[in-house]
Amino acid sequence: MLENLFKKKELSLVGAGNATSKALLLARVAALKDSSPPLFFLLAEERKTARRIAENLSFFSATGAEILQLPREEDLEKARRARARLARQLYSSSWEKPAILALTAGDLETPLPSAAALEKNSVSLAAGASFSFAEIFELLLAAGFEPTEMAFVEPGSFLRRGNLLDLFPSVATNPLRLEFDGERLAGIFEFDLASGETLAEKKEVSFSAEQPKEDSKIVDFLGADAIVVLDEGAEGEEVKKFLAAAKAREVPRLSFSSFGEENAAEALRFSEVLRSSSLGDFVSDLKKKKDAGWRIVVATHRPQELARVFEEKKIVFKQGERFEN
Repeated sequence: MLENLFKKKELSLVGAGNATSKALLLARVAALKDSSPPLFFLLAEERKTARRIAENLSFFSATGAEILQLPREEDLEKARRARARLARQLYSSSWEKPAILALTAGDLETPLPSAAALEKNSVSLAAGASFSFAEIFELLLAAGFEPTEMAFVEPGSFLRRGNLLDLFPSVATNPLRLEFDGERLAGIFEFDLASGETLAEKKEVSFSAEQPKEDSKIVDFLGADAIVVLDEGAEGEEVKKFLAAAKAREVPRLSFSSFGEENAAEALRFSEVLRSSSLGDFVSDLKKKKDAGWRIVVATHRPQELARVFEEKKIVFKQGERFEN
């Protein structure tokens, strides 16, 4: 059934359940995608709901998931830097694991830098490359960086200390340290400005000193790997426009919706088991729903174990009911 999302580009699931069962379905969708991992654009009524689904997807996915979201910084300058970092992530050509951008309707109009704005005055460096200090200085000056004589770097500045060069891109959270071995860039490190402690080693980096112009929106990031997920309760004119744009670009669209008691006999119910301790309650609840006439699909990572429990509880699956792994 989930394969239809890629064939027909649109799929609506009624009664998909809570955040964990929805995340389990998204993990299954990610596993079905043939090429590179998907970038989910998840629209929910509230940010906390979107975040909960995203966190569960990271748990259920075999490779984990990259969780992205728009910043909620009170400091305007910090918020702009965070939006630029998010834009760089979204423009990434490929993902090593599924990524999910948690959104609400209000986020759709948030301004973001375009690819062209990010590339303007951009500097790209790779560890192991041949660079002299003079060449690096020219690149940094052309990108808008300013040399400083202070004891530490500020956003948009750089400072040389022997064979080390510290610089602080304006869109970054932390500064970078370039370590040279003669005219070879031996290493690139992200470090804490206050303590000087190394936080991470980088193989390559791309950055600019100046804040890029924010001339784009979320809809402009709907690329080949995008999948739009509409949770129940997410609505409004902005959402309609976003879905229309996704349809025009043939981006797969998956929507979750709830149902009333009058539709229970026809509804398709997705459930999951997270822990053995919850298995008894889960099976009891499932038996009541079967007795009430529900049609059942069980999505689980443990079909054999669940089948054994069903046999012990004498819950018989009829034709048309199945396990989905």
